[in-house]
Amino acid sequence: MKKSIVTIIIVASIIIFASQSFAESIDLSPNDNYYSQGNFTLKINGIVMSEAIPVLIMNNRAYVPARSLFEGFGATVSWDDVNKRVQAVMENINISVGINDSKAIVNGLEKFMDTPARIIENTAFVPLRFVSEQLNMNVGWYPEEKVITLSSCKMTGLGNSIISSSEKIDIRIQVEGCNTYKSFYLKEPDRLVVDLPNTVLIRDMAEIKINTYPVKSIRYAQFDKKTTRVVFDVEGQPDYRITRENGQMIVTFSTGGSLPGDQKPTPVPDSTPAPDYNEPAPSPTPAPEVAGPVPTPATEEPSPTPEPEVVAPSPTPKPEPEFVEPSPTPAQETEKVEPSPTPTPEPLKESASTYERGENRVLLTLTNIKLVNEDGSKQYEELRDSSGNTIILKIPDNLANIQSKIFEIKDPLIENIIIFRNENTGDYFIVINARRRTLLNVTYNKEIDSSLIELYETSQPSRGDSGETRPPVVQNEIKNITYSAMGDRDAISIEVPVYENYNVFRLTDPDRIVIDIQGARISSSQQLVNVNSNLIKGVRYAQYMENVVRVVIDLKLQAWYEVSQKEGMVTVEVSNPQFKGVQYHNVYDRVYLTIPGIRLTGGYEEEICYYKGSYDFTGKVYTITFATGATNLGSGKMPVNDGMLESIEILQDPAKGETSIRFNAKSGYVYNISGRAETNDTAITIISPGTPDEKIIVIDAGHGGVDPGAVVGSIYEKNFNLDIALRLNRLLESKNIKTYMIRENDVFVGLYERAYIANKLNATLFLSIHNNALPNNKNYGGTETFYFENGSAVGNINGEVFAGLVQRKLVQYLNTADRLIKPKNYVVIKATSMPAVLAEVAFLTNEKDLSNLLDDDFRQRAAEALCEAILEALNSI
Repeated sequence: MKKSIVTIIIVASIIIFASQSFAESIDLSPNDNYYSQGNFTLKINGIVMSEAIPVLIMNNRAYVPARSLFEGFGATVSWDDVNKRVQAVMENINISVGINDSKAIVNGLEKFMDTPARIIENTAFVPLRFVSEQLNMNVGWYPEEKVITLSSCKMTGLGNSIISSSEKIDIRIQVEGCNTYKSFYLKEPDRLVVDLPNTVLIRDMAEIKINTYPVKSIRYAQFDKKTTRVVFDVEGQPDYRITRENGQMIVTFSTGGSLPGDQKPTPVPDSTPAPDYNEPAPSPTPAPEVAGPVPTPATEEPSPTPEPEVVAPSPTPKPEPEFVEPSPTPAQETEKVEPSPTPTPEPLKESASTYERGENRVLLTLTNIKLVNEDGSKQYEELRDSSGNTIILKIPDNLANIQSKIFEIKDPLIENIIIFRNENTGDYFIVINARRRTLLNVTYNKEIDSSLIELYETSQPSRGDSGETRPPVVQNEIKNITYSAMGDRDAISIEVPVYENYNVFRLTDPDRIVIDIQGARISSSQQLVNVNSNLIKGVRYAQYMENVVRVVIDLKLQAWYEVSQKEGMVTVEVSNPQFKGVQYHNVYDRVYLTIPGIRLTGGYEEEICYYKGSYDFTGKVYTITFATGATNLGSGKMPVNDGMLESIEILQDPAKGETSIRFNAKSGYVYNISGRAETNDTAITIISPGTPDEKIIVIDAGHGGVDPGAVVGSIYEKNFNLDIALRLNRLLESKNIKTYMIRENDVFVGLYERAYIANKLNATLFLSIHNNALPNNKNYGGTETFYFENGSAVGNINGEVFAGLVQRKLVQYLNTADRLIKPKNYVVIKATSMPAVLAEVAFLTNEKDLSNLLDDDFRQRAAEALCEAILEALNSI
């Protein structure tokens, strides 16, 4: 008995000693509960990075060693022993994680972690899901196989070329890290669906018309949270194959015979049709946490089906070709003569293509090609589809060597332009997909050796009672424009006996309604209609273009309107707005809606949202819903019809105590929602993000509205900032640099709001323009530029390099005292995800600097200096 007791005491002592020894090397919270899952294999984008990475489950989260995980991504990992932090530096991301600290720092921004990093047995462990989310990676958790996978699958759109021949057509999809797909046919109408699992669509959903047999068009969208869907609308169900090459997935369709490696999966039965992305996406099932003992399937992919046997396909009837060469006539028998050697023609110069947008027009420029002769004869063929909205230009191969390209223009007039070559004939095709009937004008500019293809808006030709098309009336005089009061409404009536069409839209700042009457004219210069109304200030009209008369109704408030027409008369009825205090702004780069008396976000770095946002299945309608509370915004549908929105609706649900704001847009946009304490409101900015190949410069005129910046007597810093910003914008636009101005008038914009707008734009560079003040030292003057030390980089440019360029140019152009570049944690340069700087041009409190700032020439030179700095930075990206 005594021996047994001694044995128990010895064993207990060993257990206690071992526990104490282990506890000394563990940095845990008293509430932590962890256990080991053993060693796992870590795969990143399908590549095994480690076959023995220890995994711990703690607080229902999977933890892995920080060094093993970060080095798997090629990061440089360091340990700060003083502050107990792990830092990982990669190409475009910098992550700092503190032990027992629930706030990580990612690219200079604090990010909340629901469970912090820990030290266990002298090793720093980090939560796997948090790190993977910061790296935009998809996590696969397979405990039975002891495997963790991380994949960064992205689709950025279509490739820049579509290659067509008599045997096949190749269409390229730009993907990153995506090695798996699922494809199947659907019927009525015929279409091939390609699903890319665990793939995020980086750009807006789109539809691109091809109209090259057998492919009619291509559509793609984010089908659900983890799947991007690409749909090919086709004629019949042609054979196809899918291959990968240099980061692209190539979908090849047969235009006649079979292809090596053809795929012809069995179509989905009609009784159980697979959903198309034009149908609402299914509600996603919440994914289980990465950690946890609950067993999960070994893979999220469906079990592979056996490859179908390659069978020669039944021939698919081909349509008659759109362009038919004349049949050759039999050659006359002649004496055989040895032909004279013909000189080898010089190779054609490569023709580059660019486009630019104007108001109601798009200009496509093709260099080194002559499409129109001096006598006006065309060297191309032109076709239109039945709607008249798609224009096809066929250019012979002996005339051009044009780079294949897809321009996704997405403006109110043109959806996209596709340029490609038919490898069989060598001919080039330019397919212009317009949103409505469009006029085409092709000219040749000898000085720059370029053909100019101008596209501008027209209307459908009018039809007679018999349904026959008759030519549109190009010019018809407006007889009269009158005003009348109709109870609580005002009416403006435009008497024009015959016209082609009309377009009515809203402009703001100041508020006005614009009516363009197409196919009309007036016999005199601008005319005015006197109005004495609570809604309307006045009416003016003039010949806007050769065959367009523009009528402008100047408003006293943001009134609503309805349009009606009867023979020879167009009437616009104006009424009081049904919204209460809600204001829409659309005349500058920043298009936004302000909602008074309510803040739907915290307006700070960690955005706390007090709303729910969702898109409909088209991606064009966006709705936010929030608790009504004491706020009454009214209800109804406000017509807009500008370049971005059809209308804005406010809907009330008294039963749920909720208010919804719905944006009925003309395309897929993103929305930045910012609550602002300074003005006690919320601003919703509507943003069209830049494409990966676009370079957008964000110009931020500091302060504005209720925030004057530095003040010296009656002089406000905000006015100098805006003046220099506007001058800079004009200079950059003159050099065909795409810009976006945060503000173009005296309005307030929040600090984080400015940064988040730039981020959602996918901007390339961010420049904030300020002027300084030092009231306690009026002798101190000069120029200084600030950057964020841990900011983002693009190419060879980061914040510090960009700041150096800006500072050097400003001092050179302005001859001010050089106060150097300095790191600073200002919000607008810290919260942006691109190289960003804040330039302090001069000091308002310094007498010489202030005198300079009051001089137009000084402010112009400041803008020129900033322009030069931006151009140098762009050349290094």
